[in-house]
Amino acid sequence: MSNRKKTISEFSLAMTNIRSLCPNGKKADLKLRTICKINSDIHIIVDSRLDEIGLKKWRKSQKQVFSKYHIFGTFSKERGVTILAKKSIGVSITKVVKVDAKNMITFRMSTSAGTTTDVCAVYAPSDVDSPKFFENAVESVNRDTCPNRLIIGDFNTTMSERLDQLNYDTDPHAKCREFLTGLEYHEQFHDIFRTTYPDQKSYTWRTRDGKKRGRIDVAMA
Repeated sequence: MSNRKKTISEFSLAMTNIRSLCPNGKKADLKLRTICKINSDIHIIVDSRLDEIGLKKWRKSQKQVFSKYHIFGTFSKERGVTILAKKSIGVSITKVVKVDAKNMITFRMSTSAGTTTDVCAVYAPSDVDSPKFFENAVESVNRDTCPNRLIIGDFNTTMSERLDQLNYDTDPHAKCREFLTGLEYHEQFHDIFRTTYPDQKSYTWRTRDGKKRGRIDVAMA
C-alpha cells in the first residue's frame, strides 16, 4: 500500500449493504467492526435499519467509535440509508435531504480545496421493476447546478446481462436497466466500475449457495 499522503481534495468513499446495523441485531458488533476495518472517510450504509433510538444506543455502547463520525440518514427501522462521515477529514456534508423515508437520501460533499459533489445514495426496491425510482434519483441529484454528481447504492439491478449476471433464470429488472443504460447512452451518467473495467466480470451479491450472482451495487457519476 502506498504511503503517499492525501491532498486536501482527496478522500475515500465506500458503500456497503450491511443488512441491519441495529445494535440489537444479529452480529451487530461484528458488522460495526467490519465497517471500521474498511476505514473509509465517508461510508454509505444501505439496508441499515437504524432508527434514532438505535443510534442513541450505539453512541452509548460504542462512544469511542461513533464520536469520530458525523452521522446522517433516513433513520428507519425498515431498509434505510445511513451515512458515516469522519470528522477528521477535510470534507463537509451539507444539504442533506431525505428524498424517500426508507430508500433515498441526497447530500453535498465539499472539500477544503473547494470541490463540491452532489450525491444521491439509494437502496432500490428488489421486488418491483420500477424505473420511476431511478428517475426520482436523477431528478433529485440534478436539482442544483453542481457540476459533479454521483448516484451510488444498492441498485438491485444489473447493468449488463452478459457481464453482471451469473445463473439468472429470469431478468427481473429489465426496465430499470434500460433506463440506467439510457443515461449512459445519452452521456448523463456513467457506470464507474464498467468505465474502469470494460470487460471484467464481477459480482457484489450472491445467493447462499453461491450459484447465482450479480453486480447490483453500482456507482454512476
